[in-house]
Amino acid sequence: MHLGRFHRAVELLHQDYKNLNPVQLIQEVINCLNNVAANPGNSEIASAYKLSLDKCRNALAGSSLNVPRPILKGMLESIGAENFIGNELFQKILKAISSNSVAPSLAVQALSKIQQETNEFFQHISSIDNSFSQLNVEYYDLDDGEAEIGLLVPRDENASTLKDLGKEFNQWHNTFSPIVELFDPTAGPLQIKNCATTDWMVYLATTPFVLFGVSKCVKGVNAILRELIESRSLIDKLIEKKRSPEAIAALQEEHADMASTELRNLAEEIVDEHYKGTDLGRKNELKNAMNQSLSTLAEKITSGAQLEVRMLPAVAEASSEAGVLSQGVDDAGVLNSMQALAKSFDDEVEALSFNGETDGIVALLGKPEEDNPSA
Repeated sequence: MHLGRFHRAVELLHQDYKNLNPVQLIQEVINCLNNVAANPGNSEIASAYKLSLDKCRNALAGSSLNVPRPILKGMLESIGAENFIGNELFQKILKAISSNSVAPSLAVQALSKIQQETNEFFQHISSIDNSFSQLNVEYYDLDDGEAEIGLLVPRDENASTLKDLGKEFNQWHNTFSPIVELFDPTAGPLQIKNCATTDWMVYLATTPFVLFGVSKCVKGVNAILRELIESRSLIDKLIEKKRSPEAIAALQEEHADMASTELRNLAEEIVDEHYKGTDLGRKNELKNAMNQSLSTLAEKITSGAQLEVRMLPAVAEASSEAGVLSQGVDDAGVLNSMQALAKSFDDEVEALSFNGETDGIVALLGKPEEDNPSA
């Protein structure tokens, strides 16, 4: 992983801990549960216990790390952090209680163990964060007005030569090129900001308009993939129930063509909606190029690649630069629209993530082309 981004992940964990203090939340639940065990028939004590549990639930539900972007999520999982933050931590608390519902003293023991483990984990996080800061270990985050695409490509140990790597990133270049041309023709090629090699993790600098285009394409592809998986599941269920072979064959034939048809329709819809030029020939070429881009995205996503988009809008002092991109919109309007766009990227993290079971649909997507003459 990239050290500067790991430093940021550690800082986010540390800040989340300081904001929520999960160790204290668990202690409050333990105290109330001890009171319930000592006074099992007291309704006021029972109500206080319920309130402490609700307080814990609501506080952890407000964790800023409940829905992290894919690459940050991978970093957190690599150090087991998901077990000590947000909703995952509350589920552990709830399981400890429900598993020992007839013996509150045992529930208290289980909660005490969770509390101890949580405290030890965040002691390590606090120590790392403080040490990194004191040693001036590199730290990376976006600056105001910056936008980036995060790309995580799983490493294939059987295909790790320079030639293989060049082929992989050439496919990604060809995938992004039509999106860049369509959504921001003045943006130029995407530039690498930084990268890491545990997996191939690359961050690309771009413009808000390109970011919007990538987001729209990935969300559309993910929706198609989910539809394919649902259809495959339905067909499998019909086969299990030994329904009409003729009906199943018809569904299988329709399912086989669904990927290419839906991806083509999405490509044409996106180009029709966002192409601002007047060259109908180029518009048609872009539809073909976009179709190939979406097909490659689908294949890459089902192979484990993950994409994320993020931006920090410019602050008021930088509004004149934002106005250059606004095409005549006043500065305040541009800043408001950029802030709304940045918020939409934060709110739609799950729509950009794909975790479905793809075994039944991979064969429908084909392999990406190495060359795209229209890119």
